[in-house]
Amino acid sequence: MGDAADGAVALDDPHDARLDEFRDLRGRESSSLMWAEGATVVERLLASPHRTRAVLLTPRAAERLAPLATASGAAVLVAERDVVHAALGFDLHRGAIAVADRPGPVELADALAASRTVVAAEGITDAVNLGAIARSARALGAGSLVLDPTCTDPWYRRTIRVSMGEILHLPVVRSRSWPGPLDDAVRAGYEVWALTPDPRCR
Repeated sequence: MGDAADGAVALDDPHDARLDEFRDLRGRESSSLMWAEGATVVERLLASPHRTRAVLLTPRAAERLAPLATASGAAVLVAERDVVHAALGFDLHRGAIAVADRPGPVELADALAASRTVVAAEGITDAVNLGAIARSARALGAGSLVLDPTCTDPWYRRTIRVSMGEILHLPVVRSRSWPGPLDDAVRAGYEVWALTPDPRCR
């Protein structure tokens, strides 16, 4: 164990306490933390308003990300792939993962006031689908994302990864009731357009 370049700390023990926030991540949930996986996704996290607590990198990924992570104030940990694998509980093919504080709640009125286009999602229970929706929403210029109470966790690691980190740049409203937020949007001056895969709705 020793110091690596760019202020990073090199670790060679998967049981090191500094890896505890990354330990056994498969299926792990948290009410206070979120994880961003992959070099591009970690970059998007570091460029977002969310506080990054620590970044865990393989030596190759550290060449690209360590300077950015250090500049953000996050702890930067570097370890060989086998050490990372042992700590995480799975093989991190992408060589980079970061842990950050979860965003606080966003009020619907604030999201409506700050956006010109809002994407609202209902019944999206699959992390991959929600990640794809968030990524498309950002590409199409949406300013915020509104989720009904049945939608999956927007800060789940797989959701963030599939969104390519774009969900980290969208204010996300978790509604406690539905479809009331759509009525609120109409009263705020929005037009509501709906899409559904249900073949009965033509």
